[in-house]
Amino acid sequence: MTKTSLKLFLPIFILAALFITSCSDEDTAVSEQEIENYTEDAIYTMQRHAMCGVRGCFEFMFPITIIFPDGGEAEVDSYEEMRDRIRRWKTDNPDAETKPNLQYPLDLLTNDAEIVTVNSREELRDVVKECVREFVNKHPRLNNSCFRIAFPINVEIPNGDTITMENRVDFKRFLRRWHATNPDVVGKPKIVFPITVILKEDGTELVLESVEDLQALKEECRG
Repeated sequence: MTKTSLKLFLPIFILAALFITSCSDEDTAVSEQEIENYTEDAIYTMQRHAMCGVRGCFEFMFPITIIFPDGGEAEVDSYEEMRDRIRRWKTDNPDAETKPNLQYPLDLLTNDAEIVTVNSREELRDVVKECVREFVNKHPRLNNSCFRIAFPINVEIPNGDTITMENRVDFKRFLRRWHATNPDVVGKPKIVFPITVILKEDGTELVLESVEDLQALKEECRG
């Protein structure tokens, strides 16, 4: 090829390279958006199944375990960690469309500060059935909780004893042991007030003195 030909084709080569780079960047941006959409839909689906979050009847009592479509599991300690783990999994599995599921048993906090443990999807359906009409009609879309409970907390069990839980892991283990050894006990463990919660928006610590304070905070979060 002559020097004259090179001069003629050089601008074309440059434009082609720029076009390919632009397309590559666009593909990456689309892929990132797909990952974000998948992540948010996955979290929303799990919230909807359990009626958890700002506009639901319950709150997840972390840590909880999620099961990915390939059978992998991840224990997460917050919505932020849940979002990060799902995002990373989708990045590694770009063609996946099926969403993760919740692993049972699953611990939920009611609006009355009772701790409900459900052992299967069937039990979960029974638990949420009573609240579906009220919340779905008023709030067609769930949102993530706007706060998380700070540990340690005190938990009162049905016999009146109060036990201090230093962290989420100890709390989860205690509930598993208690339910295993008290299958026929009437009543549920309850959180003892006051409790401290941390607002996700700015990290502010807020002391809740009663169940009514908890309910008012959830109502405020709903906007």
